[in-house]
Amino acid sequence: MTDERIEYFLRGYKKGLKEAWNEILKDGSSGYSVTELRMMIKSKMATIEQRGEAQVELLRKELGITEGDFSKSSGPDELMEGCSYLIKEHAPEASYAIFRYMIRKGNSGLCITRKSGRVLKEKYGLENFTLLRLGKKDSSGGVLSSALGMSESSISSGNLSSLYEKIVSYLDENKGAVMLVDGIEYLVSQNEFKPVMKFIQRLNDILEKHGAYLIITISPNSLEPTDMSTLEREMTEVITINE
Repeated sequence: MTDERIEYFLRGYKKGLKEAWNEILKDGSSGYSVTELRMMIKSKMATIEQRGEAQVELLRKELGITEGDFSKSSGPDELMEGCSYLIKEHAPEASYAIFRYMIRKGNSGLCITRKSGRVLKEKYGLENFTLLRLGKKDSSGGVLSSALGMSESSISSGNLSSLYEKIVSYLDENKGAVMLVDGIEYLVSQNEFKPVMKFIQRLNDILEKHGAYLIITISPNSLEPTDMSTLEREMTEVITINE
């Protein structure tokens, strides 16, 4: 088993344990007797295999993975060069997994988020990428440390022009790069929706020229329905992860 597969297994294993204990805590606080709890747990255990198969099938459909690909590869089917992907999920697990997979395949990676480099490494296993951290001020930065293995600088979330220029500069130097934007909701809160939409349109316009890939992760209910529809129409593909 490769390191990548081991990591995916551990993530799934931990997630399954958390879900199981959360259900036990929820049922245990609902006033059921010990006998009733035992019956409920046995009933749920009997459906584990069925629920697991349903989740695998869901992931295949959402990420475009055929049955053969799922058993042979350690990541999703190839993203299309010059295309943009909107991934709607409550927690950005799938988006970061795809981003990490692309980096490990050899693509340069640019992550635009409010999260710190240390969090990205410890929570999502990211290494060897460039981080533009959204904040209140601009600041330049170099390699944080050999342990973190990334370059980080801060960018004002209220200056979309400066953010765009930094992205273009990065793409000029890194053909075929994959970009992950985690923080569209925050950018909207700082700039209003229309300027952010224009910013995304400008990014889409330069993807093909640079052979780049754009992944935007967003919580399904974080925008007004009309704004979400506008954003979806601008993307090459929209993927909804049901959790």
